[in-house]
Amino acid sequence: MRDAIDTDIADIDPIRQFALGLQELRARANYPSFRDLEKRTGFSRTALNDAVRGRKVPTYDTARALIEGYGAQWRDWCPCWRAAVDQAGRRRAGRLAANRSRISDEPGAGS
Repeated sequence: MRDAIDTDIADIDPIRQFALGLQELRARANYPSFRDLEKRTGFSRTALNDAVRGRKVPTYDTARALIEGYGAQWRDWCPCWRAAVDQAGRRRAGRLAANRSRISDEPGAGS
């Protein structure tokens, strides 16, 4: 996997790093259209596009289909995907905690 990700992005957060890696794989595969990938993988163009653009961390199945659809080996990319999933989970937990805090500050909370 290291040869698939430029070393100058090594310090970028895992979600962005995974998306950049997908973009590089797409370029190496000669930019197949999302319509073609949809036909080959069975996943929607929207889900595939969101993953490559870094809008959402893809599910295991979507990520694996994308990576293999671009001709790369899943085993080389799985650690990068897992790091992105972990980062997304930490962000989600932080937002939930902030929302819980706001709710507990509301008048009448806990009554």
